Amino acid sequence: MKINKNYKFTEFNEKTISVFKAIKNETYSNEKDFVIPVANGKEKVANLRPITKRYLEDTEENIEIIKLLAEWRETNQEWFDMFNVSVEGTKEWLKKNVIDIENRILFLVETTDGNPFGHMGLFRGEADNFIRGRNDLIKGGMTSALKTMLSWAFAELELNELYLRVFSDNKKAIAYYERCGFKQIGLIPLRKIEKAEITRWEAIEEGDKKEADRYFSLMKSKNPNSNKIVIQEK
Repeated sequence: MKINKNYKFTEFNEKTISVFKAIKNETYSNEKDFVIPVANGKEKVANLRPITKRYLEDTEENIEIIKLLAEWRETNQEWFDMFNVSVEGTKEWLKKNVIDIENRILFLVETTDGNPFGHMGLFRGEADNFIRGRNDLIKGGMTSALKTMLSWAFAELELNELYLRVFSDNKKAIAYYERCGFKQIGLIPLRKIEKAEITRWEAIEEGDKKEADRYFSLMKSKNPNSNKIVIQEK
């Protein structure tokens, strides 16, 4: 597979950013409790519920949600940058890196009666932040949820394509993304950076001769109903 050292983050179009803002401000729909229904065939099996500004309020329900997010992130450390996860840090991340970021949105994946079992989102022209937090709810629910999120993004946001990056040694995740329509198109070499409180993975720049410590698989899904390119490289 081709090694790609020139990969650049892509940018969402203005319409997408406007939709994200409206959703997070809860002005996107006439109904305040906006969700995207997730179906498996003709049967509704789950919902994609966006994280909005309301989730930053110190209510008992919101505190429990943030605790869940922190717990899931800690359990899945090997597939992300590694650091000490805390409830306080998760709330701060939610504000600074989701709510306050104009080109990012995060959805809870929940049962039809409101029990969260995972999350996924969209960020800078990519699908990202996939975690299944509970395995005892809705078999195949994350597959149905990702297919739904892609259909919604392609239709509602008029996107032509979406990318994602996943560690190349995460074979289970790669198989999951392939089931949902993504195809591997290249590898991004990574260098491991270790500091006092965090271990992270950075892309190796073009011309850097150092051997990679790990790789991202770069994957892409195309809108089957449109040839109009609306994502521009930064």
